[in-house]
Amino acid sequence: MKAAELEVRNLRVTFYPKGRKVQAVRGVTFSIKPNERVAIVGESGSGKSQMARAIIQLIPDHAGKIEAGEVLYDGVNLLSLKEKEMRSYRGREIGMIFQDARAALSPLISIGNQLVEAYKNHHLLATHQEAQSRALELLELVQIEDPLRCFHQYPHELSGGMCQRVMIALALAPDPKLLIADEPTTSLDMTLQSQILDLLKKIQEQMGMSILFITHDFSLLSGFCHRALVMYAGEIVEESDIQELFNRPKHPYTKALLRSIPRLNLPKSTPLEVIEGAPPDLSIPIVGCPFQPRCRFATPQCSSSSPPMIQRVACWLYDPRFKEKYDLFAAS
Repeated sequence: MKAAELEVRNLRVTFYPKGRKVQAVRGVTFSIKPNERVAIVGESGSGKSQMARAIIQLIPDHAGKIEAGEVLYDGVNLLSLKEKEMRSYRGREIGMIFQDARAALSPLISIGNQLVEAYKNHHLLATHQEAQSRALELLELVQIEDPLRCFHQYPHELSGGMCQRVMIALALAPDPKLLIADEPTTSLDMTLQSQILDLLKKIQEQMGMSILFITHDFSLLSGFCHRALVMYAGEIVEESDIQELFNRPKHPYTKALLRSIPRLNLPKSTPLEVIEGAPPDLSIPIVGCPFQPRCRFATPQCSSSSPPMIQRVACWLYDPRFKEKYDLFAAS
């Protein structure tokens, strides 16, 4: 088996808003193999985006810092690199699609010039003509109907869906091996969401890269990702293959989230499941399982010590000592 393309070990990211210490990412560990599509899924505020930004050292110094951990890419710990060294990896090896495509694009520079600049920044020997040719190829690759017209347009002249396609083209300009897609379909309607995911899947298979897909929407995972990592309060609480995640969710948080998704086959009178309570305040040190105050199946152990990964899930229910509680959970 080929070695993992990316391996994240015990990543911890802290922010300091107004003098407080907020532990946004708390000991995240996972890996992505070559040509694999992996999702990080969880509620807004669970630390998904900050974890992704930390991978390529995009945490602003004035706002927070990476407290600990390793990010190994082809055996190199990216977190040990200086900014000048990191530039040869950021974009060139690891591309990123940001959440708000329109905000991420410069309003003062034409689409074509932004693509040309992105390409030449990582292909230093390329001529301007070669960069222009590649920019038009990229616009065609992301299925923009009139690439030449789009080349000369500005972001405000494009629809949300077209801006998202341009953002994908920008991320692909340096020919990365790993693409981080941070909520790439958030502002789009369901039809456009499906089109963008189909496009990403097609491009990923053509270019032979890996994708780390970040989302809060479970409905986008099926048919797109190979594996999913469920994140809650800055931690990975469950790792699962996609079909297993939907058919046999292991963590009480995952199960509750899936039950809160509207389904057409339910009677109209059936109420959606609600997860009572709120996520924990990450400026206050968490003792035990972070989901414990909201969990109907919590054990005494949950409030006193953090659960280890047991059978790819961080939950004390899978400890043999709590079989009775587990049976109640499994039957629910």
